[in-house]
Amino acid sequence: MIDNRVVDRILGERKNMHPDDPCVMDKWNELIKIFTYDEMSTIAYLNNCCKENIEWISEIFEDISEQLQSFRFIECIKRLAIKYPDLDLEQDISYAKKVLKNVGE
Repeated sequence: MIDNRVVDRILGERKNMHPDDPCVMDKWNELIKIFTYDEMSTIAYLNNCCKENIEWISEIFEDISEQLQSFRFIECIKRLAIKYPDLDLEQDISYAKKVLKNVGE
C-alpha cells in the first residue's frame, strides 16, 4: 500500500523546485521507487489520486512503465486521460507505451 503522506511530501517538495533544479531527478527517483514497488498498489493509488497529483506524477509515467512493463498500468493512465482530459496526458501515455517490450501497436 502506498503511503499518501509520503507521496504528498515528495510532490510538495517537487512543486517548490525550479524545473531546471538538478534535485528534481532525486524527487522523481523517490517517486519511481514508490510506484514501481507494487503494480496493483500503484494502480489503486492513481485511480483515487487527485487531479493535481496526477499532473505531477505524469512526469514519470514513462519511467514507471519501463520498470513495471504492465499493460494494466497503461490502461490505468489511459483512464486517467479520459477522467482528466484537460491534463493532456496523451504524450505521456505514448512515451509510457513505447517503453513496453514486445508491444505491437
